Amino acid sequence: MKSAVNASNNLRNSLNGTTSGMKNFGNQSSGVGGVITSLASKAAVAVGAFVGVRQAIDFGKDVVNTGREFEQGMANVSAISGATGAELTALSEKAKEMGAKTKFSAIEASEAMSYMGMAGWNSSQMIDGIAGIMNLAAASGEELAGVSDIVTDALTAFGLKASDSGEFADVLAVASSKSNTNVSLLGESFKNVAATAGAMGYSMKDTTTALGLMANAGVKGSDAGTSLRGVMTRLAKPTKEVDAAMSALGISAVNTDGSMKPLSVLIPELQTRFSTLTDLRMNRRIQSEIEHEQKGQYATMIAGKNALSGFLSIVNASPDDFYSLSDAINNSEGAALKMADTMNDTVSGKLTLLKSQFEGVKIAIFDALGSSQFKGVLQSMSDGLGAFTP
Repeated sequence: MKSAVNASNNLRNSLNGTTSGMKNFGNQSSGVGGVITSLASKAAVAVGAFVGVRQAIDFGKDVVNTGREFEQGMANVSAISGATGAELTALSEKAKEMGAKTKFSAIEASEAMSYMGMAGWNSSQMIDGIAGIMNLAAASGEELAGVSDIVTDALTAFGLKASDSGEFADVLAVASSKSNTNVSLLGESFKNVAATAGAMGYSMKDTTTALGLMANAGVKGSDAGTSLRGVMTRLAKPTKEVDAAMSALGISAVNTDGSMKPLSVLIPELQTRFSTLTDLRMNRRIQSEIEHEQKGQYATMIAGKNALSGFLSIVNASPDDFYSLSDAINNSEGAALKMADTMNDTVSGKLTLLKSQFEGVKIAIFDALGSSQFKGVLQSMSDGLGAFTP
């Protein structure tokens, strides 16, 4: 090592840009090479140990990176929701728990909680609602954060509680498996119709059934939501055309007490009445008879031109299709968890679960070491650099 130090000093003092300076440095370096060769021969027996140490160092880096990412995720939750102290600790523990039990990691759970916080949920609501949301995301194969955004927004629009998220998750899981749509498309539909449906007293299950029928006819996503909202609005504040059509069909959209008739009742009535109509514009058996407005005309009068395709996709669906989908949605309890378990019961699913659990181990190690120690070291480095900059 003395040779190494001498060589370093010689490099500093003797290198003067001349050939002789470079030659002197080269002579000293040969001595260093001998020392290094000697050390290398002795170190060869420790190569295996070095590899183990290297792996340990890499794992240590991974622990720190994972721990700080989770810590930052929960800090985001705290900033958005206002949760601190015991509340934040409870949220952190719930995120870790879900990371150990589901295919999603604790870090992903913290991201989902951020969306819940944006929707105005408090810590208790997040803890109550996250399981259903994570089961739905696992069952649908979609991103957890996106599913969280869909569920929280829709629940708020329907006037439901965070504790209803499990039931809502089951409904969406069944709807996406029993009709030609998926959770993302249903989410786009809810953006346009959920608030109107909720305000008018239409249930979340009946609204989802209607959207499923529309999806089976190719009307999906935001188009379905816009179309269904248009129909609901016209039924709530009927024009003369709407009143005339509904009267001619012998149907009322409201109950005797003035409340909106449930879609589970109204849709079958509409399907029955429209099934008796033809696509003709007049009754041709007696030319002098007053024209009878038929299916297309009545549909236009009720739904308007913009919502016509969506309305027709509902009334043209067979009663069997309606009752099959409606029954499945109304008996969907536990569907999201069951579907998630099925999706995860594969080699790939088990590997994903193992990775999620292993992340939990790294977070636990990070917590055991104490993030305050890491923050202290980093703060000292930052202070030192700050003093050095001038």
